[in-house]
Amino acid sequence: VLVVVAWALLVAAALGAALSGFGHGGLFDRMRTSELIVPDTESAKVQELVGTDASSKATTSVVVSGLDMSADSTRIGALATTERSLLKVEGVDTVTDAFALPDPTSDQARALLSRNGDGYVVVVTGRAGLSDDRASAMDDALVTAVREYGDALRAEFPEARVSSVSQNTIASSILDQVRHDLIIGEVVGLPVAAVLMVVVFGGLLSALMPLVAALAAISVGMGAL
Repeated sequence: VLVVVAWALLVAAALGAALSGFGHGGLFDRMRTSELIVPDTESAKVQELVGTDASSKATTSVVVSGLDMSADSTRIGALATTERSLLKVEGVDTVTDAFALPDPTSDQARALLSRNGDGYVVVVTGRAGLSDDRASAMDDALVTAVREYGDALRAEFPEARVSSVSQNTIASSILDQVRHDLIIGEVVGLPVAAVLMVVVFGGLLSALMPLVAALAAISVGMGAL
């Protein structure tokens, strides 16, 4: 019994270290994703053509669809130019779309237009060297700005649809899913493992010994991270 209690205390201490991080954020708070732009894809091509260094700048892509670019390109371009300033929130360095470029037939401009002729992309680039907190604040401000930008477009073009995606929001979604899966896995797996251990070892105490040992190993590993 004393051994089980000692291991239980070790599990509690290790989990506390993993979740608190001793003032430096818990394990999940410190998780980061690697580079999200896949080489030789359309996203990578847009990044290259608009001159965005994804490794040093926070980038948000605002995707506009539901338009008829062939019939309304002049009106759409004029409206996009007028409302572009809505996306210039605190922390943003540049806002680039096909209508802001001097040559609308250039590779840069074509990369920002839908191949189907039903919309375009606005690339919003944050200032270089933004901290994680400031980049997150910029993303939050852009959520409101993108909604206002969409409302302005729909006032002229009711079928217009506007959405946005950034590396920070993708990373946050991935990490949230990882956190959710880990928690669900442990919540479901531990009771099942406990029942199986009781059946195999024929007693509660003997079943708890390997289970607590496994929990201790997992907890110490998480605490060390």
